[in-house]
Amino acid sequence: MLLKIKYTAFALLFFISLKAQENLVLNPSFEDLNNCAITNDNFDESISNWFTVIRSPDVYNICDTSSDGFNFSIPINIAGFQYPQSGNGYSGLYTFILSYGFQSSEIGGNKREWIGIKLLDTLKQNAIYCISYFVSLADTSFITTIPPQVYFSTDSVFIPTSQPPNLQDYQNNNHLAVLSNDIVYDTINWTKVSGEYVAKGDECYLYIGNFFDYLNTSWDTIRSNPDLNDFIVAYFYIDSISVVKCGMVGINENITSDKIKIYPSPAQDFVSLELPKNYNKVQLNIYNLTGQLISQKQISQPNQQIPIAELGNGMYIFVIQNGYKVIGRQRVVVAR
Repeated sequence: MLLKIKYTAFALLFFISLKAQENLVLNPSFEDLNNCAITNDNFDESISNWFTVIRSPDVYNICDTSSDGFNFSIPINIAGFQYPQSGNGYSGLYTFILSYGFQSSEIGGNKREWIGIKLLDTLKQNAIYCISYFVSLADTSFITTIPPQVYFSTDSVFIPTSQPPNLQDYQNNNHLAVLSNDIVYDTINWTKVSGEYVAKGDECYLYIGNFFDYLNTSWDTIRSNPDLNDFIVAYFYIDSISVVKCGMVGINENITSDKIKIYPSPAQDFVSLELPKNYNKVQLNIYNLTGQLISQKQISQPNQQIPIAELGNGMYIFVIQNGYKVIGRQRVVVAR
């Protein structure tokens, strides 16, 4: 009987562990198709679960065997040459476009493409989600940018081509997950993009694309364009997207790196916070052990003392975020 109880408890814990690690993104590698009649303007009709948000993103799959020079096959297609990071398919979209004339660098009306999907479940408040996906810069790109970003939303979004989005609403929003600020140059290998996101508790849609306007998009030139009548774009293949719950604020172990210091612990009226110099504007969120947000503080200097007079005696979780991204998490005891 005791052995049976132990087995049942182990099985329950194993099931809970698997459930916590479930990928909330359906069709993460763009392999499930509604049909293989793929063109550059039928993303929604071709791919399962995903949908177009802006303009005409693409899907590529080995099922396309056409040889008309305008194919969406793998590994050779209209955007270049690339094998999938996994499976038999991937998606593609451009993150940035300059209008006609390479030297003039005219703004292309903040044109870009976004894709979206409804998640399997609504994100839980104060839960930590591990996000990862792979990108590869397409051979046809004349310019490049940082990787596409992830934006979480409470509702479905569709933006007509004739009505460009108000990007200020997105780039200054704490639902935006910028997982990397490194410009991608690799057209041969897949580059993994990953990070953590602390959920607000109402997100049920995920969107991928460039959410920054022209002035705030980091980009670089790859090569010159001999035909000034062509669009000059940064175009990315995307594959293997994952959103997995990986913890809760208040119960995870410390993840603060050696370059970030929060001390002392126990603390009384102040804690000292030391950050690398490149983090000059961060947010400090303080949670109790049940995951309740107790205090929020904006940090504008790499080294400063933080007053904590409002905290009673006990243990707290100090979470440091750079934009959306968690860069440090540490337990601090307050004892007076």
